[in-house]
Amino acid sequence: MKRLRPIPKNIWPDHKRLLCYGLIVTALFSLLYLLDPPFLRFLELRFYDAVLRENPVDKPSADIVIVDIDERSLQEFGQWPWPRHRVARLFREINAQGPSAVGVDLLFAEPDRTSLASVLQDIKATYGAFPRMDHVQPAVMDNDTLLAETLHSGPFVLARKFLFQNEAVSSRECVSHPISVALLGDADIQPENRPFYKASGAVCNLPIFDAAASSVGFINASFDIDGLMRRIPLMMRCESGSSGEEYFPSLVLAAIVKHMKLRQVFVKLTSTGTPCEILLGDRAIPVDGRGNMLIHFREQEKVCPHVSASDLLSGRPTDISLKGKIVFVGTSATGLGERTITPVHSYLPGVEIHATAAQNILQSCFIKSPPWISGLEFFVILLAGVLSTVLFAKTSARGSLLFAFAALIGLSALSCFAFRIDGIVVSPLVPLLTVAANFSLLNLSKFWQAERSLRRSENRYRSIFNNALEGICQIAPDGRMVAANPALAQMMGFQTPGDFLAAVPDVSSIRLVHPDDGRKILESLLKDVEIRGFETEVYTGKGTKIWVSINAGTAKNSGELTCYDASIEDITERRRWEETLRESRQRLLDIIEFLPDATLVVDRSGRVIAWNRAMEFMTGIGKEDMLGKGDREYSLPFYGDRRPILIDLALSQDEEIAVHYTAIQRKGDIIFGEAYAPNLPPGDVHISATASVLRDSQGCVIAAIECIRNNTERTRMEERLRRAEKMEFLGTMAGGVAHDLNNVLGVLVGYAEMMMLEIPEGNPLRRYAVNIHQSGVRGAAMIQDLLTLARRGVSVSEVFNLRDLASVYFNSPDFAGLRQDHPQVSFRTDISSDLMNVKGSPTHLSKALMNLVPNAAEAISGQGEVVVKMENCYLETPVKGYSEVKEGDYVALSVSDTGQGIAPGDLERIFEPFYTKKAMGKSGTGLGLAIVWSTVEDHGGYIEVTSQEGLGSVFSLYFPATREGLAQNRGQMSLNQYMGSGETLLVVDDNEGQRHLAASILAKLRYNVVTASGGEEAISYLTSQKADLLLLDMIMDPGIDGLETYRRILEIHPHQKALILSGYSETEKVKKVLELGAGGFLRKPYSLEGLGLAIKEELSRPTGSAAVGPTARSAE
Repeated sequence: MKRLRPIPKNIWPDHKRLLCYGLIVTALFSLLYLLDPPFLRFLELRFYDAVLRENPVDKPSADIVIVDIDERSLQEFGQWPWPRHRVARLFREINAQGPSAVGVDLLFAEPDRTSLASVLQDIKATYGAFPRMDHVQPAVMDNDTLLAETLHSGPFVLARKFLFQNEAVSSRECVSHPISVALLGDADIQPENRPFYKASGAVCNLPIFDAAASSVGFINASFDIDGLMRRIPLMMRCESGSSGEEYFPSLVLAAIVKHMKLRQVFVKLTSTGTPCEILLGDRAIPVDGRGNMLIHFREQEKVCPHVSASDLLSGRPTDISLKGKIVFVGTSATGLGERTITPVHSYLPGVEIHATAAQNILQSCFIKSPPWISGLEFFVILLAGVLSTVLFAKTSARGSLLFAFAALIGLSALSCFAFRIDGIVVSPLVPLLTVAANFSLLNLSKFWQAERSLRRSENRYRSIFNNALEGICQIAPDGRMVAANPALAQMMGFQTPGDFLAAVPDVSSIRLVHPDDGRKILESLLKDVEIRGFETEVYTGKGTKIWVSINAGTAKNSGELTCYDASIEDITERRRWEETLRESRQRLLDIIEFLPDATLVVDRSGRVIAWNRAMEFMTGIGKEDMLGKGDREYSLPFYGDRRPILIDLALSQDEEIAVHYTAIQRKGDIIFGEAYAPNLPPGDVHISATASVLRDSQGCVIAAIECIRNNTERTRMEERLRRAEKMEFLGTMAGGVAHDLNNVLGVLVGYAEMMMLEIPEGNPLRRYAVNIHQSGVRGAAMIQDLLTLARRGVSVSEVFNLRDLASVYFNSPDFAGLRQDHPQVSFRTDISSDLMNVKGSPTHLSKALMNLVPNAAEAISGQGEVVVKMENCYLETPVKGYSEVKEGDYVALSVSDTGQGIAPGDLERIFEPFYTKKAMGKSGTGLGLAIVWSTVEDHGGYIEVTSQEGLGSVFSLYFPATREGLAQNRGQMSLNQYMGSGETLLVVDDNEGQRHLAASILAKLRYNVVTASGGEEAISYLTSQKADLLLLDMIMDPGIDGLETYRRILEIHPHQKALILSGYSETEKVKKVLELGAGGFLRKPYSLEGLGLAIKEELSRPTGSAAVGPTARSAE
């Protein structure tokens, strides 16, 4: 089975053999370096060019200027060659600015044919006559003489070109301008071995020019084997007539010598007699063994400031001064002069090359190749070869490649660094070639040996393949079954692997019970995803089905897919046991899943293994987000942090967990507990839980289970029931007491009012009657509190505005007394101007306001503020303390204070009857807030209390708003307006005092009064008599009540008019009586005016018509 595997370290070839290979390669490349063949020299020149282009000269020299005979000069003054008198004029213009040296990159080897003398000679030869020129000055006759005089007047250095043995030699003798040279060195140099090139002749200027010039320099250049110019010779040797062989400078060297005013040049020689440096004063110019200087070119073509010759000839001013500078005169015009190819520029004019070389010398910006460089490069070759041999022999191919790259980058960087810092040229080419050759040879040798070792190990793998207990096969990329071992063949129902491969030639021949599984396997392999433990069901060759577990992956060679490897295990028996276990587990999980209680199960390590749907509903967290989680993450939905819960107590027996529960009880393995879960929505949910451990058949704990119920609603209902029972008891008790007291106070208030009518103003007895009346009224108000508490005292019938109630209260003597008792408390109102009306009892709502404002003031111990705010609002979300509200418009009454606030424990009890925190001796019975709560409930409203200890409290009351208008105020009426006319009235009341009072009042109002002590007596009377109006009490004991009495009377007199008198408010029985036809309802204790008006209105109502107007009246 051929699959590419990592090569073990113990099968690498012998290190000694690899070391020998590497050292041989190193020796060969060292020899190659010493021989220096042309191809190697060519490669090194290319590397030198790359380094040169990356490190050009930074800035031009300010001491060098080029006067350029450019295209503009030729357009303005004609094509080249110019007449020598124009050239002379150009030189005069240059010399007039005082340059230190003027190097002329032009050759004047022939006489000027445009001179006047030459023209006259041509005329004479053509026409045989010579015109008279007596008036012409001699200096004008010959342009060459004029140019020579100009050259003689300045520091001009003319150019010449040396010729060598393979070139034609000029027949004209040149004017010699040798340079004085002193050779420095210990070598004994023979004449034939003198350094520098030796010329055999020269192309010179006309002798008149060379003689007139201050110096002459050659303009020859040196070219490498690739035809590029990288260097120029600074000195050459040549025979000079009788003087013998002398040294001559280049145009660049001659101009710089002139500029520096030197008389002699020193040449420093090596021990072998070859030049290494030319010394000009304090400047040492590095040169090679033939006197050549490497030129350090700039990236731009124009290295120095340029002045166009046309500007000088035309007299146009320029920004460039020539004073004290070296000036090179040449041409850059197309077709004139020589253009040379350099490593940096394609075609560079000669004058630019001379200026660049002069700039290098003046700035000491040299490219150096000292004699010791060769030895250094040779040492680097040996070092790189030895190091690479050792490393490549001991490292893998990847490590060898990394070292090769490191050598490439490191040697190249060091070479560039040496060039940039000191201009030294060190070539890393041969060391890099040595490293590359070692890398290739040594790694090929290692892999050749590794291949041999792999072939030897293949037999071992084949043996493992054939003897493996698992089925193993290989599949070609096209789906063909390549190999299968005996175990796979037997598993699939075949005798030998050959039988299996014959019956199953490709993957498509394998019959899978579920074809989709085959597609999944193929998709995974195509995506290069390894398959681990993929279980599927297949058909064997015998037609039976077995379960198998498949592990598969791709085998690649150099990234290319070669085959698919697969191992197959028969897991039929294991699947049978797993299925049995799964079914048993599933039954248990199904039971847990459908339990009505929220249930979770954790294993012994605390990981969640069951989280049923009831738990999902309670917490809002799905089982997929909780199954398998540990570290008490199951407590987060309940408490917001990781803490032990009841199920942990079942597992760990840690009793400290119990402190988190309000109640806890243990019975064997079962634990019961109750607690508040602040994190469950909507918050602070009361839960009850039951937890227990689960044991296996041996009794060992394997898990724990906890069932949780939301008891919040049940707890709330229990609390409401407890409060309702308490209120019902207190209400029943208060109602009975209030009814009896109402009868007593009704007599007291009634007779006091009668006395006030009889006793004139000014009589001292009248004051006593008034005090008795006021005390009775206040007692009646207290009875109304008890009736309100008993839910029997609120008559929701009148339309009014809370703004009016506030105005009455804040202008009342009660409020004035409150301000006097609390001088440090400020009171402020914030009442909306468009406050909506409400429908109900203004008396009871006034009482609620009178309870809340004093409570707020008494809650402030020092300075503070009480704010009463009334505004319209729209409720659509529940108010705190209510599960739901009726959506709609409400009038909100809020009373806030800056007092000490209410403790959280007291907030739940403040509305309980007789609960008070006031000290003995202070006002308050403990009914105030209970009455407020009852009043709000009876008006269909809501109450919300927010308080923070130390900051104050806010009581907010919400009453349903109404669109009905306010009732008209009748104003104060006189007694004559409600006097009777002798009508017969029947008073039915079981209380004798009430009957006598009613009879006295009605007699005072001029009515004929008949009384009856019960319903039966009234019915008996009306059987034979008639009454214009019936005044009927509702509750009469013993005997029938007011409802039954009126029902029976209507059977006798169907249109009998009646008024209802009662100490309670409108109960259901009162409403039924009104529905039967009674005209109105009057609450005890009643006043003279109230009773008189009610009787007057009822008597005036047409017989058989429905009552109109308010259905309830009070004593006020």
